[in-house]
Parts: sequence; structure tokens; C-alpha cells
Amino acid sequence: MFEGDGSINLPIIRKTTLNRILNPRFVFTFYRNEIELYKHIQLEKGGIGRFENKGENTSRYIFGDIEGIKKLIYILKK
Repeated sequence: MFEGDGSINLPIIRKTTLNRILNPRFVFTFYRNEIELYKHIQLEKGGIGRFENKGENTSRYIFGDIEGIKKLIYILKK
């Protein structure tokens, strides 16, 4: 699921110059025709994560909150 442009971001926990806190996050990048798979995961796990459009044919499914990350790790461990 992390092929292509997907990533796991684990920044140093600190505040930025804009006073934002950097959090760990999982990012799945995929072609829009695959969105049903990610919507299914989101629905099955209680609405975790959010979608973001990236370019004309690409989207991202992003987990940036601690509860969403915990649920995702649990899914991946199975």
C-alpha cells in the first residue's frame, strides 16, 4: 500500500516557526480509480483518516491523528 509516493513521516516533535506542532503521519498515495479501496478502509475503521487530491489523477489518504495511526498499525499487524 506504500508503493509510489506513499510515505511514513516521523518528524521531530517540536513546534514550527508558524507555531504548529509536527505530528507523525501515514500517507497513502494512489490513482483516483483506486479510491473505493481506501474509502472501504475508512468506513470499516470508523472514519479514520482524510482524503486530499494531489494532481489531476492522484489522491492521498492521510492519517495524522494518534487514534487513526493506532488503528492503522493494528490493521497492518494482522
